[in-house]
Amino acid sequence: MVNSELNQDEILEANRVVHSNLAISGEYEKSPHFLPENKQRVLQILTELRGSLSYGGETRLLDMGCGTGFILHLASPIFDKLHGIDITNEMMEKVDLSLGNIEISNCLAESTPFEDSSFDMVTAYSFLDHLADYTKVFEEAHRVL
Repeated sequence: MVNSELNQDEILEANRVVHSNLAISGEYEKSPHFLPENKQRVLQILTELRGSLSYGGETRLLDMGCGTGFILHLASPIFDKLHGIDITNEMMEKVDLSLGNIEISNCLAESTPFEDSSFDMVTAYSFLDHLADYTKVFEEAHRVL
């Protein structure tokens, strides 16, 4: 899917502005994502997916478009290491890093700094609709998986 009305840089800047304002104002945390029943359902899905990993050893999750850490916080107890990426610093400042197994980076989902095959699972919760072309993100997710 390609949005022909705006170019990639304009879309990125619009996302930064909107999400910075939502994070600073506290409005983002009031979205339906944070309702207890939604959090419970998402945790259930993450737990089921984590259970489907058929090998032992350290488990690593990458959350693309991590925002304020919604997925990271839910998945922290069930994955060994988690890494979130986003382009909005104001959102990432809300991620609770005190959990000890979460790291964050400001980078584009289309080109992450991670090595091939460095994650067991990639998530992108409520994120793909913010992109001009999500195929590059899928390619990057495939590469790091």
